[in-house]
Amino acid sequence: MCICVYVGHFAFSAILFVYLFSWDEIPGNNDERIIKFLKDELKIEWAKTENISKIDDGKTIIVSNKEKSLSLKLNDEKTKVNLKIDDCRVDEFTVKTENGKLNIYLFVSHVYAPMLSI
Repeated sequence: MCICVYVGHFAFSAILFVYLFSWDEIPGNNDERIIKFLKDELKIEWAKTENISKIDDGKTIIVSNKEKSLSLKLNDEKTKVNLKIDDCRVDEFTVKTENGKLNIYLFVSHVYAPMLSI
């Protein structure tokens, strides 16, 4: 996590990594976490815990129902996860190895610039 604050007429910026879930706990103990993220943040209302599986020797997580699907694919370096949703949306997440587990993070960056009156 990095937070930078400047006094005066400078900008405030924040770089945060928000923990989403452990790759090693899907399917399993983190099923509810990933479904909550998909529903709350990405508005994927059809996602359910009973529709989660892993394929490709554990390198891809699939969430699907009869009509829709999404995949989360771990890159070979185990540093990024690429999300692809059947409606063509894509996203990328950061992977950090912590205590021997692959933890997935959402990168969040905010920059606030002050309004200047002339």
